[in-house]
Amino acid sequence: MKTCGIFVSLVVFGTVPAQAQSDTSKVGVYGGYDYIRFNINANVSGVPPAESINLNGGSGQLEYNTSNKFGIVGDLGGYYGSAAGGGRGAHSRTSSGRG
Repeated sequence: MKTCGIFVSLVVFGTVPAQAQSDTSKVGVYGGYDYIRFNINANVSGVPPAESINLNGGSGQLEYNTSNKFGIVGDLGGYYGSAAGGGRGAHSRTSSGRG
């Protein structure tokens, strides 16, 4: 029990407080690969899945910080694949403020 108390004391009092970044960059950019799998009717009891669709694609994000406390973000994504009956695709667009 004494060992446990010493360990807890070291963890609580021996750590250095973490500091967040004080300088915020004006522009942030992100790009990445995405994989999406749709299982149609997969969760309906007694109904076999009609089709599974695999989509590959990517997404990107652009952020502009007007100050240290507020930023504007735009996000775009595109996903493409094929399944029985032809090609499939999905797109997403999102924009918001961050504060």
